Amino acid sequence: APVDPRSLMQGDYMELNYDIATAISWSVEQDSDNHDGFMIVTLDHNRIAQFDSIYRGAVLTPAQRLVQYRIRDGRVKLAGNAFFFEEGRAEEFAQAKYSECRVNQAGQLLVSNLLDKDFKRI
Repeated sequence: APVDPRSLMQGDYMELNYDIATAISWSVEQDSDNHDGFMIVTLDHNRIAQFDSIYRGAVLTPAQRLVQYRIRDGRVKLAGNAFFFEEGRAEEFAQAKYSECRVNQAGQLLVSNLLDKDFKRI
C-alpha cells in the first residue's frame, strides 16, 4: 500500500516491500545499522528471484545473478523500493503481489512493472 502516496515532484508512488529483504536481514551481520553489499539470487520456474546467499566473492553459476542491497537504519533497501505511477491508480497497484525487474551491470534493481498474483502486468 502507498506509504506516502504523493511526491510533489514525481507524482504518486508506493513503497515496495520484498520478501527477499527478510532473507537478507537474517544473513548479514546485525552489528551495523548501515551496510552495503550484494546478494546472490537464482530465478525459479516462475522467474521469481530466490535468495541464495550474501555474495562473498564466489564464482556464480550461469543461473545466478548479483543484486545490490543497502541496509540503512537496520532496514534492507533495494534500488527498486519505490514504484511511481500515474495519479489515480493507487488501488490497482495496491493489488500487486510481484514486481517485474531488471538488474543493471552494477547489480542495481530497476522495477519496470507490478504484477498481480497470476503474474499479469497491472
